[in-house]
Amino acid sequence: MNDIRHCPMIETENLTKVYFNNSHPSVQAVKDISLKIGQGEIVLISGPNGSGKTTLLSMLGCLLNPHAGTIRICGRDVTALSQKELTEFRLRNIGFIFQNFRLLDSLTVMENVELPLVLAGIRRPVSRDRAAAALEELKMSHRANFYPNVLSGGEKQRVAIARALVNDPAVILADEPTGSLDSNAGQATVQLLREASRKRGKTVIIVSHDERIRHFADRVISMEDGRVKKEERP
Repeated sequence: MNDIRHCPMIETENLTKVYFNNSHPSVQAVKDISLKIGQGEIVLISGPNGSGKTTLLSMLGCLLNPHAGTIRICGRDVTALSQKELTEFRLRNIGFIFQNFRLLDSLTVMENVELPLVLAGIRRPVSRDRAAAALEELKMSHRANFYPNVLSGGEKQRVAIARALVNDPAVILADEPTGSLDSNAGQATVQLLREASRKRGKTVIIVSHDERIRHFADRVISMEDGRVKKEERP
């Protein structure tokens, strides 16, 4: 049997992003990056602040448009999509996890997890049942009717992971997912992402300074000055 990680899930070619400022010279945040990331692969993108790693992640998540180059996700050239098409593609194919969780305090845990399904046009009772199943898998069912402000950091991140997985996306993008967590909660978060990759075949891309994540990754991509400095397998 072929290893699914040999099958490209994400491909970039000559990807470039430039930021313009009228009073300062333009900044080339990402410079001519070409990558292939396989289905089910866990990739850590590391590098100092200002190296371009978060800009690269944002382009892979269809949140930023490149100035040059192409991005193919699930075999589709997302750089050729309209803004409406990008929004629909993102909802169905990409899950996001952030350092500060980005849960909506006005919604319950259940409603936060259900939100991507609602935005994708999936109605109750299907949306509620799928959200409940995601919370059960992340062992957060007992907090379903609570609001985020009473949760611990680790619990918030579990809810955020449930939300990222609920639409069954092919790709999970995580920006400093352990940055706001203590050591134990951070370790648990990385283990959950690893399980999502191994059990579900999700492609997981993590931007982080946390060296502990290196041991969970299949590949580490180090960036510097907007370019890939080196790639290695831990």
